[in-house]
Amino acid sequence: MKRIIPSLVFVLLFATLTVEGQFIRSVGLKAGISLADQSYKFTPIDYTLETKPVTGPGIAILMEAFGGKRFSVQSDLAFVTKGSKSTTRSVTVNHLENDKIIVNKADSKVSKFYYLCLSPVARYRIDMERITPYALLGPRVDFLLRYKTDSDYPLD
Repeated sequence: MKRIIPSLVFVLLFATLTVEGQFIRSVGLKAGISLADQSYKFTPIDYTLETKPVTGPGIAILMEAFGGKRFSVQSDLAFVTKGSKSTTRSVTVNHLENDKIIVNKADSKVSKFYYLCLSPVARYRIDMERITPYALLGPRVDFLLRYKTDSDYPLD
């Protein structure tokens, strides 16, 4: 998988530089910040773990091809980081001291998922005087590249 990604990026960039004619209409780059959160609910004890979002980079290469007057095909190849931060506390009950509850120090854990996203879409453009709205229709496929966590519960 590590060899496929650089090869795919090279082919996409090389193809856009060498193709002549009207096959490739435009090539672009999108960059931003991904703000993702996850929630966990433990059903046997009806407990929901409180989480905070994780921020990470979001980078995409896009290519528009088969350009007609209003219809074209667009493909995005993106790298996105998702995940969550959670803080858990453990509680101890001391029965020798009248059931005194002792709240232990909170333990903070961060889980991150690194995805490669591919989304080929059909794009329909409506030309208006001042704005140009688009309608996009197509699937999105996310490939998990790596999972990183500092918790004791790894992803299986």
